[in-house]
Amino acid sequence: MFRSWPRSILPIMALEAEAPTALTAPEIATALAREMPAGRIRSGDLAAVAVDGIEPSVVVRPAHPDEAAAVVARCDEMGAAVAPRGGGSQMALGNIPERVDVVLDMTALDEIVTYTPADLTLGVQAGITLAALQARLGEEGQHLPLDPPFASSATIGGLMATNISGPRRVASGSFRDLVIGAETAGPDGAITKSGGMVVKNVTGYDLHKGHIGALGTLGLITRVNLKVAPLPTNERTAVYGYASVLDAGGAVGSIVGLPVAPTAVDLIDRRLVAAAVVPNRPWLLAARFAGTEAGVAAQLAMVHEALASNGAAPNILERDAQRDFWRDAVRVAEPPQSGEPYTVCRMSALSSQIPSLLGSAAEIGAEHGLEWRAEAHAVSGVGRVRWTGGDSDAVCRAVDDLRRAAQMFDAPVVVEAAPPAVKRRLDVWGSDSANAAHALASELRRAFDPNRTLNPGRFLADAA
Repeated sequence: MFRSWPRSILPIMALEAEAPTALTAPEIATALAREMPAGRIRSGDLAAVAVDGIEPSVVVRPAHPDEAAAVVARCDEMGAAVAPRGGGSQMALGNIPERVDVVLDMTALDEIVTYTPADLTLGVQAGITLAALQARLGEEGQHLPLDPPFASSATIGGLMATNISGPRRVASGSFRDLVIGAETAGPDGAITKSGGMVVKNVTGYDLHKGHIGALGTLGLITRVNLKVAPLPTNERTAVYGYASVLDAGGAVGSIVGLPVAPTAVDLIDRRLVAAAVVPNRPWLLAARFAGTEAGVAAQLAMVHEALASNGAAPNILERDAQRDFWRDAVRVAEPPQSGEPYTVCRMSALSSQIPSLLGSAAEIGAEHGLEWRAEAHAVSGVGRVRWTGGDSDAVCRAVDDLRRAAQMFDAPVVVEAAPPAVKRRLDVWGSDSANAAHALASELRRAFDPNRTLNPGRFLADAA
């Protein structure tokens, strides 16, 4: 059931009529208690859910989409800033928020609303984790062909809001290619539905596509409809070792020219991978194939023949070793196990340009005294470098140098995670406000959330 909350029927408290410049935690909690049980509203000792060091006044955990929508509407009415939160895995993404009054915890909205295995479609609430969803789909021999970083904790709503993907992107596309519909709650409290439950839907606008990667600034994602795929019956990975990232990148070009259909082709810093069953060379090229046993064997043979002239001999991974290998590879986007401060930069470029950018990122990090790790989805053209060590001055200079190096390829560099001291000194999005796409995004923001209630200040298009 959808509910709309027109402003005309929302009780206006005296504190709202006075338009205070700052709201206290008791005031916010009292107002939100009108929309949901007080037991799901928490204040005090909220450092664990701070956003870039900014601690909220309250945390709310709605148990129904209508409650979530009502919270957003009430906050918009009061002038309270809302930061939606799923598993918390991507809360480091974005600029430092202007303020955080309410963290809206979506993890109680974790149901599979509808699932039709025969149609390869399902609808889920935004707070369900990818891991829980994959476990349920696995019971039917199916999966969501998505393997992003933070796969154990990321929620579906969070993945849609950030548009983070993994190695399978080369074959299955990004989140944009998997979503077929969504429901979102706007600042007016209305829940809007877009798309549907069929893979080919030509009715109306793909309004839900606008929410992908918008960091929740166009509305609170409450439900997502997705298309799924059968689990591969056979899947194996060939791993080759190289002395340099440029050598490994050259081998990628050899694979691209073959009549094969890999489910992943990645360039990986050897230090990221714990498995001892891969080549002991600084850089790894990993190519994964799925299909029938004969089909996988034939594709692996073609790749080996193409790369044999380079003297590279592959290690073949399958089952648990293969699973662990790919999980390790994408951890470059996650915090280091040491717990020390870190910065992650994401580069997007042509497949042929990525090896050079990875090499530049490594050299720049070393020049500024930073420890580095790097990895790239080589065919998709998405690479990441993680720097640790050094102070904020060193990190900021490294980011500036990397962006200058990327300019020759017209390649954007986004700082996906960084300490607040670094974020205060640079724009993590590296965007050009004069860009037409930036201006369009800003207009969408003003149209969907004119009071800038959702994540103010964090997204690239968040013009005041």
